[in-house]
Amino acid sequence: MNDKEELLYEMEGLLRRVFRQLRQGVNSILEKEISRNEFFILKSLHCDGTLKSSDLSKKLDVSASHITSMADSLVGKGLIERSRAESDRRIIHIGITDAGTKKLMELEKKKTDYLFERFGSLNQEELQTFVHLFKKIDKDFE
Repeated sequence: MNDKEELLYEMEGLLRRVFRQLRQGVNSILEKEISRNEFFILKSLHCDGTLKSSDLSKKLDVSASHITSMADSLVGKGLIERSRAESDRRIIHIGITDAGTKKLMELEKKKTDYLFERFGSLNQEELQTFVHLFKKIDKDFE
């Protein structure tokens, strides 16, 4: 194995371990109040506005039944609301409530504080390099 292959294997292991740690850290912050999936629903509704259940399912790449289950939970917490389309009563629209927006902002702040703590040992130049390298390997970044 050459040096580049060894570095790629080392990088793969490090990425997997660091992303797992980050996911667990963020989950521990969120799951005290809502699940990670509920958080993503709130975030999507906040960014995109009211969505049909089917559109939310496609956007988050989860089943329609999963959206229904998560929506039931979020409605119960007063964080989202459902409404039927007047043109077609089969279509369900989901929108974030004021309480949902407030909860999302609180959780975003906690998540940001966690990331600042986690990446606090990096200086400005190291963070810029980190972002630059991720952009370079991100196939969706244009």
